[in-house]
Amino acid sequence: MQVMAEYSVESSATLDALETDCLTRICKDYETASEADCQAMIAAVNGYEAQDKIKQPFLQKLQSRIESIWSAEDGEVFDNLYRQIDLADAEARKNAADLIQSRARTDASKKYIDALQKCSPKKIKQARLYKYSKRSTLYTVLIILSVVFSIAGAAVIGVPAAILFLCLRIRLKSAWKLLTLDGTVIPPLLASKNAAQVQPVPAAIPDTPQKSQEKS
Repeated sequence: MQVMAEYSVESSATLDALETDCLTRICKDYETASEADCQAMIAAVNGYEAQDKIKQPFLQKLQSRIESIWSAEDGEVFDNLYRQIDLADAEARKNAADLIQSRARTDASKKYIDALQKCSPKKIKQARLYKYSKRSTLYTVLIILSVVFSIAGAAVIGVPAAILFLCLRIRLKSAWKLLTLDGTVIPPLLASKNAAQVQPVPAAIPDTPQKSQEKS
């Protein structure tokens, strides 16, 4: 790089390739590396004398790997917490959302917080109707009948009816997807047709590193 500066050369494909090759070796197998190994690689990349434009993609990849590890770790903890939450208890929902927000290290926590903050008795009822009643099936049948009426010449009645029943069905499904994190984590109140007694929310969840450690 000193030679390039002396001759006012702004770029060199050969130098770029050499630096990229060296950094590739430093970051070998980063896709499966542990958080500690990734941090060591970041330190090595930062300490290596190379152009910033060559370093940055490697630093970004390493940071993304670390955040994927955090997301997996946080997800397991937050899943367990969410599975025990009493959705009918507004205070429990708020406490859980605050706890998750204070421990979160990545944006993966947003789905839990969003579900807890948007949850309401109406949403709970809609979610249960979607999963454990024939309401959703009924709306589907009514949508089909409305479309048939429209095709048969009664569009004035059929089209608005089809839209109405479609919206009603979407609301039920949306509530279920929201409160079960797209069907992946089912809290007690939504776990069965005859919901079992909910368990208390854990007082705490394991400590995680603060967000300030995300960037090296």
